[in-house]
Amino acid sequence: MSNKPKISKEELKTKLLKVYEYNDKLTTRLINENEELPSYLYILKFIDGKGIKDVYEFINIEIPVKKLKHKYTYEEIKNYIEVTSKSNCKLLSTKYNSKDKLKIECKCGEIFYTTFDKFKDRNKRQCNNCGRKNSNEKRITSILCNCEYCNKEILIQKNQYKLMEHHFCSKQCSDKYKVKDKIIFNCEMCNKEVYIDESQYKKNNHHFCSKSCSQKYHKKENHPMWDSTISEQERLIKRYYFDYKEWRKIIWKRDDYSCKYCGKRGGKLIAHHLDGYNWCIEKRTDVNNGITLCLICHKKFHSIYGYGNNTLEQYLEFEENKLKELELSNQDSSFLSAQNKL
Repeated sequence: MSNKPKISKEELKTKLLKVYEYNDKLTTRLINENEELPSYLYILKFIDGKGIKDVYEFINIEIPVKKLKHKYTYEEIKNYIEVTSKSNCKLLSTKYNSKDKLKIECKCGEIFYTTFDKFKDRNKRQCNNCGRKNSNEKRITSILCNCEYCNKEILIQKNQYKLMEHHFCSKQCSDKYKVKDKIIFNCEMCNKEVYIDESQYKKNNHHFCSKSCSQKYHKKENHPMWDSTISEQERLIKRYYFDYKEWRKIIWKRDDYSCKYCGKRGGKLIAHHLDGYNWCIEKRTDVNNGITLCLICHKKFHSIYGYGNNTLEQYLEFEENKLKELELSNQDSSFLSAQNKL
């Protein structure tokens, strides 16, 4: 402070007046923030003053009068509480003092005490019990509505109520409502009741409850691709029947779609009969009588043992020969590696 240059009374007056005219008031903050002026403490020391009033007197400026808050009368407060606020409350206090609390009767009949400033807040124009009820109502996340089929009253979450167009008390009511304009019929295989649109019902001659029932029905002569000119014996020889096709699928799935001889997975797979298909009639669709082979291994087997009249013993011998071949190949590789070292 001592390093700052001293200025004359006229210079200080002109500078302070500029600040006052621009901001319409002179405060400590404005004097401190203005870089052209000395600090507030320096000015007070310069004029031997103690506060902002001394600064005003020094430069002959009238001290601005603060705007006082409006003092409410008892009649104004009563009119606001009972009419303007629309809170249905009654003022029971006979006098008004800004420091004292007002005695007010709530719309529910209970008496509570509060200041006028707090009462002006819309959320505090009620007793504690009414305030709790209102807060609980805001927290409620369910909506009361009626089931559209049986008219039963139900509670539904707000988010579900907005998402769904129709509301039901149970799945049964929902299903019944959905089938109002649908045709009821019985499945031709299991006799189960099924609902279907009229347009879909007219498209098909046969109707089922599921895909499995449809597959069970469409076998042999019921299948659209059924050839009536082929005899049953020819079907067995050519393997054109449902049970054989299912047997192949089970064998492949059990063996993880991999050749059990070479271990190759995927590709062209064949369900091979251990006991020949031509002679072992009772095991033609027996799962234990089948094994998965790839096309190359299957051809290799039949090139050794021929087609027809094959047995389980032949396949076991086929696998044993494979093990012997592996042992010989391992011995040859070890012998060659030993010779290379020498």
